Amino acid sequence: MSHSGPGCNANGPLEEVPGLWFPADLVILQAGTRIFRVFTTILKEKSPIFADMFSIPQPPSASLEMFDGVPVVRIPDDPVELEAFLKAIFDSEYFMRPPAVVRVEIAIGVLRLAHKYDVHYLRRRALQHLDTVYGRDSISYPGRTIRASLATIAVALEVGAKWLLPNAFYSLSEHAVKEVVMAGPAWDCLGASEKKNCLRVLLHKIQIHPITEILSFLAIPTDEFSACEDYKTCNTIRLYAIQVYPWSLHLDMFNAWGEDDWDRTDGLCEPCLAEAKGAFQRGQQAFWNDLPSVFDLPDWEQLEQMRRAAPAEVRT
Repeated sequence: MSHSGPGCNANGPLEEVPGLWFPADLVILQAGTRIFRVFTTILKEKSPIFADMFSIPQPPSASLEMFDGVPVVRIPDDPVELEAFLKAIFDSEYFMRPPAVVRVEIAIGVLRLAHKYDVHYLRRRALQHLDTVYGRDSISYPGRTIRASLATIAVALEVGAKWLLPNAFYSLSEHAVKEVVMAGPAWDCLGASEKKNCLRVLLHKIQIHPITEILSFLAIPTDEFSACEDYKTCNTIRLYAIQVYPWSLHLDMFNAWGEDDWDRTDGLCEPCLAEAKGAFQRGQQAFWNDLPSVFDLPDWEQLEQMRRAAPAEVRT
């Protein structure tokens, strides 16, 4: 459509640009006690679910619930998650893709509602953020709280992102059983199977992979290590390291022995130290490779295939 008359400029009539000419159509979305006044046109452009919702013929305005002259639509979503989701739509700088950092709780809320309302690009972006925290290669990520991990488990099951589950379950091993089961709504929202797996990881580290096995590289070999330069001295150092190790302080495989702990092996000959470090790394890798099986999940390679084969456009 073009316009002439007072609105024309020196180069001819003004022309409306499709996709960038928005009608002044507003709606108020209410979730709980929070209300959000937003443009329906943008919501319809981003989400086919909202497009269908707002295409339904409305009753006469006299029967509509109104607030400040704008119709109100009540939706059964968590108000905190809805706020994050709407900000991600209307504020281009609020939910940028990685390496921008966002809180796990925000990524979870955006993922859940982007999945529900078929907002493909936000679903993909939210999964990218959760991959940085709970993906296969994110063995240790600062700030992973119990509630964030439990919420990630719940949303991963909801949207079909199973590749996030092993690491999310594993991250709970940093905490005591009591702390996990006392996590309130985050724990209560899980099903029986997921609760069982949460507890399984906490028992797994004690019953199946005890610390004594994790640190088996410190054990005195039954036969002399042929490359050892001083067998008696090296074994004495190994015994000392085992005796002074604070066994009760470490709860999981990757916190069982840190860089500072190698100071306890000071004096090992170079071949023995190299062999010990290699054995420890191999033990860590074997533990990580087997981790999905602890939770009756497919192996890492199959989970990675699921991740690559699950485009954001497909509802799972």
